[in-house]
Amino acid sequence: RMAHKQHLLDSQADATQHSALPLMAALAKDSPVVAVTDCGHWQPMLLLLDNQQRQGAAGHISYQLMRSDAGQHVLVELGWRRWDGARSLPVLEAYQGRQCLHGQLLPAPAIGLRLAQQPTALPTAHSWLLTALDSAQIAPLAGLAPEQLPTRVLRPDPALPLGYARDDVLLPNTLPPEKHLGYAVQWFALAAAVMILALLLTWHGRRGGQGRGGHGRMRQ
Repeated sequence: RMAHKQHLLDSQADATQHSALPLMAALAKDSPVVAVTDCGHWQPMLLLLDNQQRQGAAGHISYQLMRSDAGQHVLVELGWRRWDGARSLPVLEAYQGRQCLHGQLLPAPAIGLRLAQQPTALPTAHSWLLTALDSAQIAPLAGLAPEQLPTRVLRPDPALPLGYARDDVLLPNTLPPEKHLGYAVQWFALAAAVMILALLLTWHGRRGGQGRGGHGRMRQ
């Protein structure tokens, strides 16, 4: 996990040092994070990804489908909003028309544990509530084949006047790489201590058994 997260952070840092690419070219790169600049048309599909934390508050992240001028589809991260106390659905308004965006192509949030059946259709047309961003399940909702929808998402620059709360944090609400190293060292040290203790107890038990056996023979 440490190596994987560090690779993502290094990839993001590298993306900021290179020129942005059109979406199609960015998807062809092996790097998990790529700077993107492209134009396209918004598609009438909104997704709310539930169970997303930000600064200790529970909320959801909104995504809308976009089709680039070159014909490539991608989910665009519109940003995070807090659930109210009653978990009332927010007002959903899809963007329309053509728009140019610049930002970063990122891995979609990890699927993790599926907490509910998904997707759940919402009252607003072409909108769904999800607990995991699974492109294989999402693509048919937009009339696409699974291979037509990338597993990565486009996060527009937070400075763009678009959507809701966004930032440049790549791994929110997760342990940084150095923490994984620290925990690994602790667990290995604990495992080593348990193994040494077990060997000592085994050795002591065998010596005790041999001693008792010797005394018995002398008495005979």
